[in-house]
Amino acid sequence: MKKEDVLVDRRKSPDYQQISGHVDKNLVRQFKTFCTSEDITIAEALEQAMAAYLESKGVKPQLKSSEGDNQA
Repeated sequence: MKKEDVLVDRRKSPDYQQISGHVDKNLVRQFKTFCTSEDITIAEALEQAMAAYLESKGVKPQLKSSEGDNQA
């Protein structure tokens, strides 16, 4: 399945929700470049980062799907 297919599937799925926020543009550029170099979607990387952040704060992330666990 191509990345584009995964994105469309997530948009249609009731198990996923869109979030947004304003982030320093240099950090955004670095993040997008990293995602491209690692061949992962921004959504996958954000999901992993959010889960890691919660874990660092002592909260166990409750992911409905294991899709975020797939690392390239």
